[in-house]
Amino acid sequence: MRRVYFYRALAVLYAASVFVLSVMPDSGEQGYGWDKANHFIAYAVMSFIFIRAAITPGRAFALTAFGVFIAVLFFGIGVEFVQSLTPTRHADVRDVLANGLGSVLGIAAFWFYKNRAEVKRCS
Repeated sequence: MRRVYFYRALAVLYAASVFVLSVMPDSGEQGYGWDKANHFIAYAVMSFIFIRAAITPGRAFALTAFGVFIAVLFFGIGVEFVQSLTPTRHADVRDVLANGLGSVLGIAAFWFYKNRAEVKRCS
C-alpha cells in the first residue's frame, strides 16, 4: 500500500514540476529546436509515472491507459492555455501534439516494462 501512495505522490510532484517549468518566464534566447523534444520526453515520463500510479491488479490495462492518456492530454492542453495568459509564453498546437505523442510512448513503455516483469516472474 505504501508503494501506491509513493507513486501517486510522485505523479503529483512531477505534474506540479512540469506545470511550474511550463509557466516560468521565457528566457527570450534563441532556442535550438529542442522545445518539441522536451515536451515529448516530459509527457512520456509523466504518462509512465501516472500509469504506474493508477494501475492496480484486476483493473483492465487498456481502460487505465486510455484514462491516463486523456488525463495527460487535458493537462497539456490546460498548460498551453495558461501559457497563453502569460506575457512571455504562448500556446502552440504543436506542443499539444508533442505532449500527446509523448504520452503514447510513456504508456507503451510501461506496457513493455510490465509485460517483461511478468515474463521474468514466470521463468
